[in-house]
Amino acid sequence: MIKCVIEKVEDYNYSIRDIENEMHILNMDFYGLKKKPSVGDCLYIKKELLNAQVPLYFEVMPSLNKEAFLRLNEKEFLLLIIENQEYYLRRVYG
Repeated sequence: MIKCVIEKVEDYNYSIRDIENEMHILNMDFYGLKKKPSVGDCLYIKKELLNAQVPLYFEVMPSLNKEAFLRLNEKEFLLLIIENQEYYLRRVYG
């Protein structure tokens, strides 16, 4: 998974910068979060999803913990960090 930082948010379009300093724009929506991601929040995402040409929809997986998440080797999951709170999400569409 690649660590990215959200640099800009316009509606559902998130401009994110990865650790190689490359910018990506992803159209994403998140279900089950009390607060939507904003500038400065981090996400860990599989490289394959950074080039997605379709909207991506993710939902919170409350029963998933960090240990279980790290064992997953699927591009369907991402880790979102909002104000030092970790959220484990699964792609449901896109």
